[in-house]
Amino acid sequence: MIFSWHKNGHGIHSPFVFDLITKGFKTEPTQNVENLMREMYERLRVDNSIVEKQDLGAGSVKKNLGTCSVARISKTSSSPRKYGKLLYQLTSYYKPSIIIELGTCLGVSSSWMALGCPEARIISLEGNEKLAQLAQQNHEKSGLKNIEVMAGEFSTTLPVVLRSIRQVDVVFFDGNHREESTIQYFEQCVNKACERSIFIFDDIYWSEEMERAWIYVKKHPRVTFTVDLCRLGIVFFNQKASKQHFVIRY
Repeated sequence: MIFSWHKNGHGIHSPFVFDLITKGFKTEPTQNVENLMREMYERLRVDNSIVEKQDLGAGSVKKNLGTCSVARISKTSSSPRKYGKLLYQLTSYYKPSIIIELGTCLGVSSSWMALGCPEARIISLEGNEKLAQLAQQNHEKSGLKNIEVMAGEFSTTLPVVLRSIRQVDVVFFDGNHREESTIQYFEQCVNKACERSIFIFDDIYWSEEMERAWIYVKKHPRVTFTVDLCRLGIVFFNQKASKQHFVIRY
């Protein structure tokens, strides 16, 4: 088990991770992609329509947490451009066929991934029905047709999705920041992972619970490489390699 700090690939002896950093992270969005995402961010930034906030959390009891404007949700919950671009880079580089996203929110992250790999089928799960509707509208306004948004509790929708596919290439975990739930959904998705699968976890240091969940993931016997970008954690399942963990300033 190796823990290292690296920047721009210097000193990394794993060809797999070196290629990820020097090639995968260097893919620049096209001007068309930049324009589409700029328009989406701007559209959401000025949208003052009201959405009921809900917490579907780890259990089946829905908690109402008041209301919030779309603009506020966009500012606090949608992927910043820096990390949205990273999702674009990863999907563009690895060209996955099946992507599952846990936590659609307003559809920003799923849009980045759809633009990174237009050939992929993206299934995005969202617990808040109103947010799911808004995300679908955002996808339609951007002309994105390879994203399916499914509303409902993850404990119900994720098993349905996993039963419908043979394997999953990319999973983006961004819909529940509780340790028990994160581990539960991870374990379910692992059953559909293959050697080329990539799991991406957002906000790995958001709370003590998320830190514990991230430690659990790293120690999992199916996991070989992990890349810690201080906010995002990327997980690989290449069983031909020894277990290694990299921490990279991104």
